[in-house]
Amino acid sequence: MLFKVILLFLLSQVSSDLSVPEPLQCKNPKSTICSIQVLEYIGFRPPRLPPLDGKHTLQIRSGKVNRFSKDLQPQLGPILKLQLGRLNIESLWIMPTLLQLSAENNLIEQLIIDELHEEAATEYRLQYLNLANNRLRSIRELKDLQALKELRLDDNLLEYIEMDTFAGMSKLKKLSLSKNRINAIATTDPIELPSLEFFSLAHNNLTKLAVGNWKLLQLTDLKLNDNRLISLDVDNFDQFVSLEKLSIAGNSWYCFWLSKAIKNIGRYVALNGKDEECPATMPIDDICCSMTVVSEDQPAHADIAERIRLFEESQTRMKSELYQKLERAKAWWNEEFGKVEVKTKELKRDADELIRLSSDDNKVKPEDVEKLSAGLTKAEDDLNDVQSLVESNGKFEQEITNLLYMVIEQKNRLLQTVKNATNLQEEMRAYKTSFDNKVK
Repeated sequence: MLFKVILLFLLSQVSSDLSVPEPLQCKNPKSTICSIQVLEYIGFRPPRLPPLDGKHTLQIRSGKVNRFSKDLQPQLGPILKLQLGRLNIESLWIMPTLLQLSAENNLIEQLIIDELHEEAATEYRLQYLNLANNRLRSIRELKDLQALKELRLDDNLLEYIEMDTFAGMSKLKKLSLSKNRINAIATTDPIELPSLEFFSLAHNNLTKLAVGNWKLLQLTDLKLNDNRLISLDVDNFDQFVSLEKLSIAGNSWYCFWLSKAIKNIGRYVALNGKDEECPATMPIDDICCSMTVVSEDQPAHADIAERIRLFEESQTRMKSELYQKLERAKAWWNEEFGKVEVKTKELKRDADELIRLSSDDNKVKPEDVEKLSAGLTKAEDDLNDVQSLVESNGKFEQEITNLLYMVIEQKNRLLQTVKNATNLQEEMRAYKTSFDNKVK
């Protein structure tokens, strides 16, 4: 009897799976946009979509669809734009004839893209793809989507990017990979993206980035902010001839590289964003940087001598640059003072001549007196300006002195770190010796 009950239950389950699902309805059947409020697709049989003849867009707002599979292709025939809401999708098939596809805020881990024959690779027509806020760990499957104009992959689980994935996307204008876990970007061969205007790698875990092989002639906006970057493989952005906006705040820049990079950027590129506070570092144009370079792949006590050498080199360079600027400023001030001095002598000569002529009232003209008075007033103003410059010079020298004191303090702190690391090593060595003796 129990066996019959179980059998009937199983048969009922199978029959329910095999039964023809109820057809769905578009919210507005007369519109060219078919909007479905809820869709459930968790069995083996695909749902019955409403007739889509004359429709160009399909919106599915909510429900549960673990696998958006190729089984739906016969019903999707005329659709060019597909917008998928929160459906808990884990596997997504991309139909070659789509122009736009949005599937953000799902659970997508797998992308299924048909392997087309090489001569038919351009059959994929997709121009816009938004897969933000999913669980993607790899995007190699996207390499055949060569008609893309905009690709959004923010808020995924990406850690490693190969730039040649995008090599064939000659029409791509916007590429956003922000808020992932990217720690490495490989560019084995030079890559050209002739249409790319916006590229974001913000909010990732990058410590190194090689951009020397990137040929992005139309790039206007590059976002590298909020990573852990120390430097790039170039210190100018001349290769990005159209660049207008650059975001680099929130990194661990090396001051020597940053100062050269900002100087080379020029007036045509705007630095977007700034670091509000720079603890234990110094800012350059509101961007924090450090005078030393500490590699994350070495322990804190490793290669201390090299770190000290780099610190002293950067200190020497900074001193040299500051004093060169100071000498140039002094030379300019001396030149200006010389001009005022010459002008004062000329006015004194005119004054002496006027005094000499004053013995004969008939030879002194009122306009001469007014001219001399105006000249003396101008000379007084010029002398006041020179005095202000001299005072500024003193303040500037004091700022340099303060800065050098700060450098010395930073060096002393670094040496203290070395001393602490050495003491720790000695303690560990003593502990190991004591432990070995006890074991024996």
